[in-house]
Amino acid sequence: MCVNGLAANADDAVVLFDDVPFNVDANIPIVNSITVRNAGTSTWSSAGGNYGLSSDSEFGSGIWYPITTDVAPEGSYTFNFTSPAPQAAVKLYHTLWQMKKQGAGVFGTPIVRQRKTTDWTVSYESARLVADDIPIMMGAGEGRMVAITLRNVGTTTWKGSDVPDKYGLLRSDGTFGLVGSGSYLNNGERIAPGDQRTFYIYLAAPMQQGVYMLRLRMIHVTVGSFGPYITRQIEVVEDATPPSKPTVTDDGLYTTNATSFHAAWSGASDSQTGIAEYHYAMGTSPSDTGSGYVVNWTTAGTQTSVTHTGLSLAYGGTYYFYVRARNGAGMWSLVGASNGITVVQQVSRLSEIKDTTVGSGFLILQVPVTAAGSGLVFIQDLDRSCGLKLNWSGVSPSITKKATIAGIYRGIVDNEPAADAFSITAGSAFTAQAVGMSNRSIGWPGSYNGGGVETPPGGAGVDTRCLLIKTWGSVTYAGSGFFLLDDGTGVSDYESTLGRKGIRVLLPTGAPARNEGDRVVVTGISRASADGTRWIMPRSAGDITPW
Repeated sequence: MCVNGLAANADDAVVLFDDVPFNVDANIPIVNSITVRNAGTSTWSSAGGNYGLSSDSEFGSGIWYPITTDVAPEGSYTFNFTSPAPQAAVKLYHTLWQMKKQGAGVFGTPIVRQRKTTDWTVSYESARLVADDIPIMMGAGEGRMVAITLRNVGTTTWKGSDVPDKYGLLRSDGTFGLVGSGSYLNNGERIAPGDQRTFYIYLAAPMQQGVYMLRLRMIHVTVGSFGPYITRQIEVVEDATPPSKPTVTDDGLYTTNATSFHAAWSGASDSQTGIAEYHYAMGTSPSDTGSGYVVNWTTAGTQTSVTHTGLSLAYGGTYYFYVRARNGAGMWSLVGASNGITVVQQVSRLSEIKDTTVGSGFLILQVPVTAAGSGLVFIQDLDRSCGLKLNWSGVSPSITKKATIAGIYRGIVDNEPAADAFSITAGSAFTAQAVGMSNRSIGWPGSYNGGGVETPPGGAGVDTRCLLIKTWGSVTYAGSGFFLLDDGTGVSDYESTLGRKGIRVLLPTGAPARNEGDRVVVTGISRASADGTRWIMPRSAGDITPW
C-alpha cells in the first residue's frame, strides 16, 4: 500500500476513532476509547507485550497499554482504558497517545489533546460516537452518503438551526472532501443529554488516488467545537465499489429444447470503471450456491445475451441461469439469477404422459378441461380415452375451453393419475362430453368388482379415473353430503362400511339432498380414494338430474 505515493513503513498506525473528552472532572479518573488501524506492513504481535499504546501527559507519563491480540496489516484494535485523575480543578492539561514498539520507539499518527478540568457542578458539552458507516476505501470521484450517530453525554441540550448558537457535526481538518461543511440540527430540533442523533454527511472522494484523512467533530456555533474527534483514514483507489447486480431473464416458464439454453441480462453498471466482462453459469438452484453447476462459469465477454448449446438437460428439470459482472478494477458484482425454466417434452395424448417416468416434464396442446376448482384441474383426451388430475395454484381455467398445459408428471398418487401443472393457458372454445357407462364400468383394472371392463371403447381393463363420465341408478343410501347410487350392477365398495351397495356420489354446493329410492342421472369426474374405493365428483348441482 502507498500513502500519497510513498511506500508504507513496516510499523505504522492511523487513528480511526477516539472519544477522548475535552472537559473532565478533577479527581475523577477518565474513561477513554481509541481505535487504531495497522497501516504498516508488519503484524503487531501481542507476544511479550511488545506493541501497545503509550501515554504521556502532564497528569500521567509513561503509561503503557499493550495489545492483547495480534493485529495484521489493515486490521484494527480498540484500546479501552482509564486515565489517571487530574488533581487541580479548572486547569488546562496536555495529553498525548501514540503507538509504540518496545525497544524501537513510537510510530504512527499521534493523538494530541488538550483537557480542561472543571468543577462537576459546571455544565459542559460532550459527545460520544455510537455508530458510523464511514468507509475505509472509496473510488476516485465517488460520492457516498454516510451516517454518523452521536450521543449527547454532556449536561447541555444541543439546539437546532432556528437559533444562532446551533449545533452540528463539521469537518475539523484533514484532507478528505465533503459536500458542504457538515450537518447541522434541523430547525426546532433539540437533543437532550442522554439522547442520540444521526448525522448524514456526503463524502466526495478526490479524483487522485492515495490515502486521505477525514476528521469530524461536533461544534456549538459561537462557542466552539467539542467532544471527540472522529478520525478516519480513507484510501482512494481507482474503483472501490463492485458493479450492480445483473437482472437475468430466460425464455419463459418452460422449453421443449433440452440441448440449448438462452438467456439475456441487463441492469449491471459501474459509473467509475465500467463493465469489462460478464460471466455466466447454469445450475438447478434458484440462487448460486457455488457448486453443482450444469455449466461452469464461462465468459460472455461484454455480450448481454448468450445461447449455450451442447446440453443434455433432463425433462422435468428446472434450470437457472446465473450472471455476474466485472468492472475495470477487477471487482465482481453479486450474482443475478433467472427465475428458472423447466424442460418439457411435447406429447399429443395423455396416455403418453402416464407412460413417462415419474418426474418427467410434459407439454400438451389444446386438451379439453372437464372440471376445475379448489386447486385441482381435470383434463381428458379428445376421444375420452384417458383422464388426468392436475394440481394447480393459479386461476381456475374454464370448462368451456381447451387449454395448453405444461407440468410435471407425479405418477399414481392416492390411486389417481396426477401431475403438477405450472402453466395453463386457455385455448379455443370447447365443451367436453361425458362418457356414459354403468356403475360397474367405473374404475380401473384391479379395482372392486373388476371396474372398467365394460367401459367404451370396449377393451377390458380400461381406466376411467379422472374421466368425465355419466351414469345412473337408484339411491340406496343417503348420507351427509353424499349418497350411494346403484344401477343394478351391485358395486360393493361401501357395503362393508355402510351396509348398502352402490357407488358413492358427492353432493355439490347447492344440490338438494337425495332420498333412498330416488332415481337420478349423474355426470361428474370418476374419482378414486387411497383405500381403493370409487366415487363420482359432480361439478355443480346441475350435474345431478332426475331419471
